[in-house]
Amino acid sequence: MTPRLATLYNYFRDYDPRVGRYIESDPIGLRAGPNSYAYVGGHPLTAVDEDGLLECIRKLMLVTSYCDKGPGSDWNHYKPEAPGGKPGRVGKGTCAVANDKPKPYPYGCKMKILDDHGNPQEECNVHDTGAGWDRKHHNVAPDEWIDIWKPSCKDARAFGKQWLVVDICCDSCAAK
Repeated sequence: MTPRLATLYNYFRDYDPRVGRYIESDPIGLRAGPNSYAYVGGHPLTAVDEDGLLECIRKLMLVTSYCDKGPGSDWNHYKPEAPGGKPGRVGKGTCAVANDKPKPYPYGCKMKILDDHGNPQEECNVHDTGAGWDRKHHNVAPDEWIDIWKPSCKDARAFGKQWLVVDICCDSCAAK
């Protein structure tokens, strides 16, 4: 906090909590929306933006894990390495979202899974659509579930299913 002005500095912009907005225009310009001084599109209770550059959603989600090495029967669910190209690979730093239409979060979205104290526990990029999601299996809405990759099936089983807070950052995110 800047004592003289009572603003919060987050590297790219200063935030004034008294008025609930930034005191500088958004560095990404009008791509942030018509009000370039707003904080997370006017949704500060459900969205976060630690760097002042993106609108991110913070929500409680069911987080499961998988150990797929690919290719397999679900190979067609992986993000292509290039547009129209062959499917990519899974590995450290990748996660899956529900194979719903439309996908709840596009390829490339960054997911930051937080521990009980709000510290990052794990981070991943949406890389494939999880063939393991369905309403009968997890009983949650498509946008309330992610599947994170683990290096072994033993690690995946040990992780199990956990309800955790997740920050979701996408260029195309809108506060939900």
